[in-house]
Amino acid sequence: MVSHVPLVWTWTGDGMVPARGYAAQAQRQFKMGNNYMLEVREPRSGAAHRHYFAAIGDAFPNLDDRCTERLKTPEHLRKWALIETGFYDEVITDCGSHEVALRMAAFSRAIDDYAEIRVRGNLLSIRRAKSQKVTEMDAAHFKASSDAVLELLSDMLHVSKTVLKQMAGKVA
Repeated sequence: MVSHVPLVWTWTGDGMVPARGYAAQAQRQFKMGNNYMLEVREPRSGAAHRHYFAAIGDAFPNLDDRCTERLKTPEHLRKWALIETGFYDEVITDCGSHEVALRMAAFSRAIDDYAEIRVRGNLLSIRRAKSQKVTEMDAAHFKASSDAVLELLSDMLHVSKTVLKQMAGKVA
């Protein structure tokens, strides 16, 4: 079965045509003559996307040592902040025993560079930050999540969001 990934299309006035670079994937995903649902996603601002990641990168070295001991990279900071602000997916599994839950937790830590993993009795809880990839998060959710993360970081650094944005070199 072919995995369906979001594609970019151009309206020609007669129909939707895959944008440059997407034709081969469209050939793999779709069968001529079949009908498919088209979901409109507003494009995200590339400048806002770059600015957000730059702000996180600039905030990271300004955190206190307690934070950087636990959060080893700006990427870990971003994922932690997404989870802290409620932008996460969670799986809770009853592992049958505490020992199995501990083994599953160790395994889970080995396959994810940053996730919040907790064991409570037989239960294993794994929280993973929502992906902010362009193909997985629309413009509105990206804005909401990035605003929440920048607000949290500005609180942690005791600076306004404006100052945090200026740290990244631009005011969004």
